[in-house]
Amino acid sequence: MVADLVFKTWIRRYKETGLTALLLAFIGASIVFMLWFILGYKQGVTLASERLGADVVLFPKDVPAEGQTVLLSGEPLNVYFPEKQVLASLQGVQGLDTWTPQFFTQTLNADCCSVEGENRLVGIDWASDFLVKPWIRGHVPETLGEDEAIIGANVATYEDDIMILDAPFHIVARLYPTGTAMDQTIFIPLQTARDLVFHSDTVVHAWGKEIDPYTSLSAVFIRAKERYNPALLAYHLNQIPDVQVIETSDVLYRARETFTWTGRMLMMAIALFTLLAVVAVYGRLVGDVTRRRSDFALMRSLGLTTGKVVRWFGWESLFTALAALILAMPVYGLYRWIFSRFSAANPSQPFVPLSYNETAGVAFLVFLVFWLIIFLSQLSASRHNEKKALSQSFGEGDVG
Repeated sequence: MVADLVFKTWIRRYKETGLTALLLAFIGASIVFMLWFILGYKQGVTLASERLGADVVLFPKDVPAEGQTVLLSGEPLNVYFPEKQVLASLQGVQGLDTWTPQFFTQTLNADCCSVEGENRLVGIDWASDFLVKPWIRGHVPETLGEDEAIIGANVATYEDDIMILDAPFHIVARLYPTGTAMDQTIFIPLQTARDLVFHSDTVVHAWGKEIDPYTSLSAVFIRAKERYNPALLAYHLNQIPDVQVIETSDVLYRARETFTWTGRMLMMAIALFTLLAVVAVYGRLVGDVTRRRSDFALMRSLGLTTGKVVRWFGWESLFTALAALILAMPVYGLYRWIFSRFSAANPSQPFVPLSYNETAGVAFLVFLVFWLIIFLSQLSASRHNEKKALSQSFGEGDVG
């Protein structure tokens, strides 16, 4: 009964309540998005630390990108070094435990393949691989056939049979999210990758007298022996000609530093937005309650108890918070769309987006905070004006 009466009153005041809800919608959507970004970035850094797998990575000396871009983004790199010379140089290196090679090909899109979006195609040596196998969902295949593929978490396909550069492949496994370049990658056997790109229009310019795809590699991922310092291993590997050495710990350290700085800035922004919400809502509700003080004084004089006034404000603040939540959804969707466009153009940071349930949990927490802000603001404004309202109501003849 009380809720129905409050709702009808709330609807009749749609201009005032609508402006308050719209203001809170923009502030709330901004706060939810910033929390979503902070938690997603944190999750990405954590997963990247666990799932990069290698301690040291060898790339060609002329690789035109930083290690962070190569390891954490989906940016394609058509760079190669001679396989035999480099692998021969690894023999006997102190502190080296095991390694696995990879062969980078090109970016895939809907024009050449039956998968959505842009993804990397990478050839791997399944026998020695220790990067992909630990993160496969479910059963790990014993072998990887020449017409079989493994896809990353963000590769969009709804079928188990796909076409890649006019060649059919059967998807035998999918990966968990990693926050690294693996999420946008399709993995196929190394030799098959070489066959596919030998006549590729995209990377054919790379093949010449000095580079043969059948005797070249793009990267070698290396694990140090247990308790052996990876920095010392990297020092030994730096003696190998034609390669550059990247320590994954350095890459992750820079990612963590970026996260720490960004996180602090966003937390300050969240605090500022919350303060703005409190000040703006309190200011609006003080004016609103002041305009309605005669009404409340009349209801109190007719027997409306303090408890019922509190319940009235509770329902009213709930309706305003729910309206703000509904209005915030398209604003939040716009923020996510802008972020997806930006991250696609700048993919060098680890990021694993929150699940729908986790995002809903964050939004619900913000909703509860805003409900409390509105409710307490109304109570504070009401108490501030109550005595004055009663005095004016009787003095001006509003009652009796």
